[in-house]
Amino acid sequence: MRGLQVPADSARLHAQLDKLDEHLRRQGAQIADVLEPGLSEHDIDDAVMDSVGLRLSAEARTWFGWHNGTRRLTLADGHPGGMGVCGRLG
Repeated sequence: MRGLQVPADSARLHAQLDKLDEHLRRQGAQIADVLEPGLSEHDIDDAVMDSVGLRLSAEARTWFGWHNGTRRLTLADGHPGGMGVCGRLG
């Protein structure tokens, strides 16, 4: 996770997310190829704290440090897809 400081209480979540990444890739899940990189602490602060004044929990920071949603895609029928794993910050 790019530049993310993971508190001790989030270390297990971090490890589980890494395992999920590995599992998705092993299974050939298409989403694995379109996941955006995670955000750094600075990017999270810029996107949430500085812009709207919210403070994210350690778990939310770990989540967005893992992946920041997915790339925007156009589905075969021409409709937009790839709205994100859990939305995107910034």
